[in-house]
Amino acid sequence: MLDAVSQVPYSELLARHTADHRKLLQRVMLQLRDEHRKEKSALSTPERLELVKRGDDDPGLVELYFQFGRYLLIASSRSGSLPANLQGIKL
Repeated sequence: MLDAVSQVPYSELLARHTADHRKLLQRVMLQLRDEHRKEKSALSTPERLELVKRGDDDPGLVELYFQFGRYLLIASSRSGSLPANLQGIKL
């Protein structure tokens, strides 16, 4: 499998990956009201986390983590593989 994929240009692999995930990711949209979205989105994730630890409200960061979790679940639960959470699987 690695030999086969190593023959495909990175740009094509990225395009395939994006198209495959886009179909699933576009099924759900979460948008929380955030008056300071633009200012906060200019900050790095660690900076935003630090602000939240200090008590700042950042609904956009909640959205970001929600979508990141969905991406990871999609990537790790592909057809023909075990579910990411392994619930109900007796090993």
